[in-house]
Amino acid sequence: MVEIGSGRFKKKSADGCNRNHRSYPMKTLFSRFVKDESGATAIEYGLIAAIVAIGLIASLQGLKNNLSSTFSKVGSNLNVAN
Repeated sequence: MVEIGSGRFKKKSADGCNRNHRSYPMKTLFSRFVKDESGATAIEYGLIAAIVAIGLIASLQGLKNNLSSTFSKVGSNLNVAN
């Protein structure tokens, strides 16, 4: 066997030909993709933010109605006072 190449591209060639190949780049790329959980974490944080936003919007709708009626009462009382 003849050892050719250097570093991670080193491959042993039985026939002595000059070949520099990566060993299974798609397999290693796929295995890194499967093991990587950073995207899943980002999606989870996005879902949490969306749920919090929906809760805020719902509570602000109720607050809007209460504030609207309060300002209407204040306005009508000011008109009566004049």
